[in-house]
Amino acid sequence: MKNMKNIKKSIVLLVSILLIPIGASANGLNTTSILQYGNENIAHIEQVGPYNDIELTQDGTKNEAHIYQEGTEDKMTALQEGSNNYYEISQVGSFNTAYLRQNGDSNMAYQYQEGPNNHASIEQTGYNNKAYQYQYSNGNYAVIVQDGNNNYAYQEQGISGGTGYKSFITQRGNGNYAVIRQY
Repeated sequence: MKNMKNIKKSIVLLVSILLIPIGASANGLNTTSILQYGNENIAHIEQVGPYNDIELTQDGTKNEAHIYQEGTEDKMTALQEGSNNYYEISQVGSFNTAYLRQNGDSNMAYQYQEGPNNHASIEQTGYNNKAYQYQYSNGNYAVIVQDGNNNYAYQEQGISGGTGYKSFITQRGNGNYAVIRQY
């Protein structure tokens, strides 16, 4: 009987130890949601730092997304609808937001933000559109809207350390080309 009590105490102690979180980390406070509908979609996500949020929805075939966030309270929302769309983003800093919507086929979008309080948004409707956004320093705002086919848009802001740059590119139709660089 005494052995049975000791065994019960040992089991209770072992269960109690297993329920204690070991090495709780601030990185555990991140949120990631991936919804994939269709076939052969690829999502690669990495988050470093606390309170980062990612929402990714892929609906179609062979869409691909590579997402990296390093900092605090970065937010990213992406929706890929169609086939063979590609998206890559890196956010390094805190309080950055990024948005992507691809509706069509074979669209490519790249976003890179380094520093705090930046916002980047890309919306692509059609096929074979290419959009690039690079933001450095603090408080920049960039928007690209592409509605058509074979459009190219490039934005680069704050590379010399300036802050608060804003740029907007809207392309409706086919074969448009636009570049904005603000230093």
